[in-house]
Amino acid sequence: MAVVIPQQKTEKPGAGVLLAAWIVGLIFFIPLSLLYLIIPLIGWGLLAIGLVSLVLTFSAWDKAKKGESASSEGVVGGILMLLSVNVIAGILAIIGGAMSG
Repeated sequence: MAVVIPQQKTEKPGAGVLLAAWIVGLIFFIPLSLLYLIIPLIGWGLLAIGLVSLVLTFSAWDKAKKGESASSEGVVGGILMLLSVNVIAGILAIIGGAMSG
C-alpha cells in the first residue's frame, strides 16, 4: 500500500508585501478614522471604504499565504486604500497583489 503525502503549498511572492500593506493600513486607519469622524459628510464614506480595503487586503494576504492567486483582492484593496487617503498602504497592497498574481 502506497502512502501519499500531500504537498505543502508555498507562499506566493507578494504575501509579505500584502502583510506589510495590511499592517501599515491598520496603523494609519486608526488616526484617520478619528479625522474622518470630524468631517461629517465625507467621513463616514471614507471610514467604510477604509474598513473594506483592510478586509480585502487581509483576505489577499491570507490567500497568498496559502499559495493561491490574490491579485484581485490585493489590487482592489490597494485602490480602495488610495481612495481613503491611505497612500503608502495602498501602493504596497497594489504591488503585493500584482506580485502574487
